[in-house]
Amino acid sequence: HPMSKAKKDNNKEEKEKKPVEKCPNLPASTIDKIVKRSVTNKIIISKDAKTAFEKAGQVWIQYLTHSANDFSQKDGKTTLSTCHVKRALEDMEFAHILDELEAAFQAYKAEADQKKASKTKKNTKKANDDDEEEKEEEKEEKEEEKEEEKEEEKEEEAQEEKEEEKVEEKEEN
Repeated sequence: HPMSKAKKDNNKEEKEKKPVEKCPNLPASTIDKIVKRSVTNKIIISKDAKTAFEKAGQVWIQYLTHSANDFSQKDGKTTLSTCHVKRALEDMEFAHILDELEAAFQAYKAEADQKKASKTKKNTKKANDDDEEEKEEEKEEKEEEKEEEKEEEKEEEAQEEKEEEKVEEKEEN
């Protein structure tokens, strides 16, 4: 007997789902630091508990990513952005951590900007090379603009000649 339309649609969706892949492990040292900052000094964390935190973190990230991806698709976007993550957190009823997340994100950006600004002199040569490269690109762009201007002038001259020829033809007739 033929399959119902609903069953066919379900089978199609199952085929389109990506196979479950083994997730890469989160860095144990990072998890260790996070967990230790979150408990009192008297608490000892077992190896199994550390593994449980790692796996829970992996599942949490996958779940949050999936939810954020849904929002990006609803918006017709192909890039996940912070607004999609925030909307996913709200949808998952974690809006109460948005302020802390924003503060952490801003602190991260400030630290990254500070690191970028405080690069040592060993990057000066690279910066000079980059400046030279940028100047060369600007020079090429100016040359291209000049070429385009010349072509436009030629086209205008050709157009004017055509118009003059038309006027001459009309005068001859």
